[in-house]
Amino acid sequence: MKEFPTKKKYTRRDALVGSFLVVGSAAANEVENSKSITPTQIEGPFYPDMDNNLTKVMGSKKKPIGKTIYVHGKVSDKQGKPVERAVVEIWQTDNKGIYNHAGDPRQADRDINFQFFGRSVTDKNGRYVFKTIKPAAYGVRDDWQRPPHIHFKVYRRGFEDLTTQLYFSGDPLNIKDGIYNNIPEKNRKNVTVDFNLAIGLDSKLVKYIGDQFGQKKGIENSSTVGLFDIVINTVVKIMYSIFSRFLKGLGKALILAIASQTVHALDQSSSLPPVNIKLPSELTADEIIE
Repeated sequence: MKEFPTKKKYTRRDALVGSFLVVGSAAANEVENSKSITPTQIEGPFYPDMDNNLTKVMGSKKKPIGKTIYVHGKVSDKQGKPVERAVVEIWQTDNKGIYNHAGDPRQADRDINFQFFGRSVTDKNGRYVFKTIKPAAYGVRDDWQRPPHIHFKVYRRGFEDLTTQLYFSGDPLNIKDGIYNNIPEKNRKNVTVDFNLAIGLDSKLVKYIGDQFGQKKGIENSSTVGLFDIVINTVVKIMYSIFSRFLKGLGKALILAIASQTVHALDQSSSLPPVNIKLPSELTADEIIE
């Protein structure tokens, strides 16, 4: 009579070894599916904070010189989850390429009706928005002119601080800028933003942005709007990320070896007799088929 193999019974050792494999597989998948971190940039010497409307200076009834722009976006983590209550700060030059800082020698010529600095706090969906003007390019030295850009600093408890810069898509000075070119080419798109006329945008987006500044009629048709989404890295998951990368590089046999040693140590510390598990390299052909 043909004999059939009996159903194998799984011990607590088998369960623990299996859990190592599941954790290792999940960690490897998380690494593969994660987003790239927004590239960092130098902070520069001109950094303070204020509200999110840079076109309105307290005590002044005049508007700043320059083209009005709106910058909006979402702050998220590497898994795409919105980060609520993140502080987003910006600082930039005025329409003449002048910073509001003692280190800029052209202070007498700066636009006193422009705020220069801004701050926005993300909502439950991770969204932020700024109203400002397009900054001008300025010369650093005779052979180097910086393209129009806006400095960003983002911080939130539990996350790494991010300092970066937003660049305007299509500006010919971008490719000539040493700081911009220091970003790996594949990541430059993450800090290079297209700005489009408000008149052609979705009405819901226009209303949302207008509401943030108490503008019942929406936003100016002549203004442009740019979307700048920002991805920041968590602090608490740094060690887990390192561990995930480590596990990804291990073969199943090595993971089983680690699991076996761990369980063996547990067995020795308990009243139960140790159970031997064979690693893949120790199994016979018949056992593998079984």
